[in-house]
Amino acid sequence: SNKNAVIEKGEREAPKQKPIDSITGSNSITVNPALSGQEYIVVPRAQMPSDIDWQTKAQIPGNENTIIFNDLTFAQTYVVYTRSVATDCYHASSAIAGDPLSIPKQPQAKPNADIQVSVTATSITVKPAFADQEYSLDHGIGWVSAENNKLIFDGLKPATDYELITRKAETDTKAASEA
Repeated sequence: SNKNAVIEKGEREAPKQKPIDSITGSNSITVNPALSGQEYIVVPRAQMPSDIDWQTKAQIPGNENTIIFNDLTFAQTYVVYTRSVATDCYHASSAIAGDPLSIPKQPQAKPNADIQVSVTATSITVKPAFADQEYSLDHGIGWVSAENNKLIFDGLKPATDYELITRKAETDTKAASEA
């Protein structure tokens, strides 16, 4: 009579050291060093890692100790997890989380059109005033946005020089541009 032996996989302990990670580029996270025998995954904060998409190999030839997670969403916070890889004899270990990392907001190019204005003795009217831009008369200390593509600076001192500057406004995912 033949008997089939079934070998159960053993459990492994989670790694003791959190992944060493940093933000590189504007929307990438780098794990360095990526330790042999461990695998890594990046997920948005407050989301648990799945059992798929773990990475063990570097994408940069000649730099096998580094794993880069690219094309992450701007203005989002992520967590890198690591665990010991599964083998023929062991299941993958439970995962350990690194510290949360926030991807900065995406940069914007500064506006490329000159500001068109009409001037009276006590006001400056911006025309057209673009909805995605902000305007400042105090060297960028305070910024105002247009309403219905119209913006009027009232109550100005007659016979006074003013410098009007503009920039692209900050959004949920984009940083304000240079003025």
